[in-house]
Amino acid sequence: MTSLLDHWCRRRYLLLVGVAWIAASVGLFQLGPYQQVRAAGSGPLLDERVRYAAAEAVAFLDAIGPAGRSAYTRFLWLDLAVMVLLGGITLVLVVDWLRRRLAPDRSRLDWLALVPILVSVFDAIENFALLLSLPAPANAAGVLTLASYATSAKHGIGRILMPALVAGFGWLAIRRLVGRRRS
Repeated sequence: MTSLLDHWCRRRYLLLVGVAWIAASVGLFQLGPYQQVRAAGSGPLLDERVRYAAAEAVAFLDAIGPAGRSAYTRFLWLDLAVMVLLGGITLVLVVDWLRRRLAPDRSRLDWLALVPILVSVFDAIENFALLLSLPAPANAAGVLTLASYATSAKHGIGRILMPALVAGFGWLAIRRLVGRRRS
């Protein structure tokens, strides 16, 4: 895996994948079925909540009705492509690129590049569980509970990963500024 990341962790690939992810995300959330589901429901989508009870999920899915559930199905499939696949790849490349700049001689930290994969795995579990529950939400309490746990795990790891990335980029910027002043 390291040799594959060696090739793809170059600025041009990071820029290309990052721009593609941002563009696809804007399309997904501003132009896609996300807006239809938001308009049909009351409150945030289940994906956006940190945790929810099965009864709360059933109430939300009942409130959006068949048309809203159809739009939610389309959103979840697009979310798998955009956020799980493209977003996961982008974050793996960004984390590994940053790790290589901050600790180039510490190969034992290579596993850090795999942390974003956990976010993608939990997001995929959440999406598939929600997709299974959409046809008959009232009969899918167990699946909705699984979706809730996956959502909580996804948000929990993301709340650690994002500040860590910000701190890493901040540290990298400070090192570069200090290095320029010394020379």
